[in-house]
Parts: sequence; structure tokens; C-alpha cells
Amino acid sequence: MTRPKTALGPWHKRVLYGSTALVWLSGALWLVDKHFRQVQTDFGLQAPPTQALWLDIHGAAAMLILGLLGSLLPEHVRLGWKRRDQRPSGGLSLAVLVFLALTGWGLYYVGDQGLRAKVSLAHWAAGLGLPAFIALHVRLAGRSRPKTSRPRPLDRLPDKIVK
Repeated sequence: MTRPKTALGPWHKRVLYGSTALVWLSGALWLVDKHFRQVQTDFGLQAPPTQALWLDIHGAAAMLILGLLGSLLPEHVRLGWKRRDQRPSGGLSLAVLVFLALTGWGLYYVGDQGLRAKVSLAHWAAGLGLPAFIALHVRLAGRSRPKTSRPRPLDRLPDKIVK
């Protein structure tokens, strides 16, 4: 009996990696705008015009990732958890994604500015590390996957080439 496949298909990988890159880049650019690109005006420090745009893109990409996470739960996560191969790295990646979703929700709804600042710091610290957690999970999965015996291109050549 063959083991159920937990590897993601090419389309799933492209959308997941692309949306992760987009959410990371938009969050990082928002951080740069927020902390390094404020403009002094007659009314005090003002956010650059792109800061709101990065936040909008970040929120939309985060919603896409939440949908993708939902698509991973029935097979990839459930089967991977049963197999135990990548439970530590997969569990850590899943925990970071859940943490980011909860802190993102908190940033939207927490009114107390002191608590909001702490939630914000935790959110962007975990968010900046997200690609590393996913890369670790993917790298470890590649090591534990059995090598297939697909023929290499040169193996397909005939023993003797007739002229």
C-alpha cells in the first residue's frame, strides 16, 4: 500500500509562495514607511502616501493566505500530522500562521494603545520570520521524501547510436 501524498501540487505551491511573498513584502514595506519614511510637515509627522497602500495589500494577501491555509488543512496538514515526518517544522509553521492571524485580528480590534503596541511588535517580529519557518519546513520535507527512480535525460539514450 502506498502512502498518501502530502506534497503540494505546482499550482498550490505557486499561489502559496506568491501570496506569502506578497504578504511579507507588503508588511516589510509598511514597516519601512511607518518607521523610516515619516515626513515632517506643519502638522507634525505624516505618513507617506504609500503606507496605507501597503497595509491594504497586506490585508488582502493575508486573507488569501488564510484561504490557502484552509485548503491545506484537510489533506496536507492532516496527513502530514499522521505521518509525523514533518510534525515539528509543520507544527511550528502552522503555529506561526495562527499567531499572525490572531495578532492581525488584535491589531484591528484592540483599542488600548499600550497593548496594541505590544501586539504590533509581536506581529511584525513573527511576520518577518515567516518565510524562514516555511523554508525550513520545505527543506526538511525535501530531505525526508524518498528519492524516485525517474530516468535522467541521458539514461534514455540507446546504448549504441547508429549512424
